Order: sequence, then structure tokens, then C-alpha cells
Amino acid sequence: MTGQVVDPFFDVAGALKQFALPDDFRGTWATKNALSIPGPIYVSDECSAGTGPAAAPNNVILLTNDDETYVTVDGVCPQGGEFLYRQPGSMFELKQVLAAAAWNAMSAYALDGNSYWTRQLVVAWWHDTRSVRHALAANLRTFWERQRARAVAYAPAMPWPWPKPKVVPETWPWPSPELHRWNAVNEDGLEHYLREYCYFLDNRRVPTAATNLPPL
Repeated sequence: MTGQVVDPFFDVAGALKQFALPDDFRGTWATKNALSIPGPIYVSDECSAGTGPAAAPNNVILLTNDDETYVTVDGVCPQGGEFLYRQPGSMFELKQVLAAAAWNAMSAYALDGNSYWTRQLVVAWWHDTRSVRHALAANLRTFWERQRARAVAYAPAMPWPWPKPKVVPETWPWPSPELHRWNAVNEDGLEHYLREYCYFLDNRRVPTAATNLPPL
């Protein structure tokens, strides 16, 4: 973490009790997307309709073919449909995720994650997904470093009029805003959230700012 102020833990399962939910949350734990962040809500791996990111852009992502360039590790790219990269952190975001679930043609969302996740599984997820998170951060950093280098190379400090620069086309696809949001969550807040969630799973109560959180 970089020292930014983190949001207080939001009890999604407790907040869900305020809603009269329809019976169309049919995602299954056995088929959940492996990248889906631990928490009460997850999406089955077969959903690729793409309606979720439009309804809940701060929580749901669907990797496009271009996005996959940034998360490929040793030539292997994660496969699957849309997934939660961030659990809802407020009632506003929870309503957006519920809208994403309602728009999902395959009813692939599920709300029973708390019944399956354990502290041991959360820690395993943190380590198992590290290579993808690191690849995303490193590739985004490389892309923007190349952009800055190209900008300097093509804007020489010469008397006016400047010669027309020779533009070398970028070989990488332009990173999507969704990738940047996912990376921002990974770099600021993910570890703290997972430690809070581990405490919640162990104690079934919301941690406070003074709570001694378990390590990952």
C-alpha cells in the first residue's frame, strides 16, 4: 500500500438484507471466475455478455482481447467472463452491482460467497493471483514509460518551424479505463480489504479502525 486512506469495511451480506431480492442469482461456487475478488458476491465463469461493467464500472470488469495483453503471464492469459475486481464498498456500489446482476442474461451472479470463503482460501487467492496483478501493473507502467519516451523523442527542442516528427506506431493496444481501475484497486486497498475480510470471516463481525487484522 502507498499510505492512502482506505475505506471502512462494508458488510455486503448485512446490507443485502435490506433488499427484496429476486430468485435469479444462480451462479455457482464451483464455476466462479478465478480472478473474482474474495467476498460475498461473485460471478460464474461462463458469463461474457459484458453488461456488468456498464452497470457497475467500479466493481465489475470483462477483459477484452486488448486487455488480455496486459495480464498475460508466461504466454498464458486468464480466461473467462466478467468478474468482480472489487466488492461493493457502499450502498451506492451495491445497488450498481445488483443492477449488473439483474441485467445479466445468464443469471450468473451469486451472493453466497461468505458461505464458502475461509481465511485460508483468501490467503491462497492472494498468492495465486499475484502473478496476474504484477503483470498488469508492470505492463501498464511499461506502456506509459514508452509513451513518455516517444513524446520526448518526437518533440525536439529546435527553432521554429520544427520538422514534422516521424511517428512510430504503438504496437500495444491502448489500455482501457477498466484496466486502470482494476490496477488502482490492486495497488491501493486490496491487501487491507482482504485482511479485513479475513477478520470478518473468522469473527463474523465488522472490524474497526483499531482492530488487529490478521496477516495474509
